[in-house]
Amino acid sequence: MGYTHYWKKTDELDKDVWEKEFIPISSSIMKESGVALGDDLGKVDSKPNTTSDVLSFNGISPMDFETFSLTRNKEEFSFCKTSHRPYDKVCVAILMLADDLFDDFSWSSDGNAEDHKEGKELLGCTLEVVIV
Repeated sequence: MGYTHYWKKTDELDKDVWEKEFIPISSSIMKESGVALGDDLGKVDSKPNTTSDVLSFNGISPMDFETFSLTRNKEEFSFCKTSHRPYDKVCVAILMLADDLFDDFSWSSDGNAEDHKEGKELLGCTLEVVIV
């Protein structure tokens, strides 16, 4: 199947937390990552999609793979294969953030702690900047 991250939600994610915390911090994560990110298709000169209901992005071609798309609505199960491309650390950081912010959210991965190290560091560095 390949290197994949999986997540599930048991309910719709809280709109206030999504808009006031999750999207702003996720936007900072994407900016601080230093990774070229684009829309769902990874088109050059495109930007990630951040709305009141969806956060989605891909690496810029040719460093794209599968679209990372997290929605507020109730979806029981979703996943994203990144093939260890540079945008993987952004996916990991955002999944860790969602896990921290939303009670009804959980994630897992084919990866291990070493695979997630860069994402965890990115989240930590971003939170330090946002909190300061």
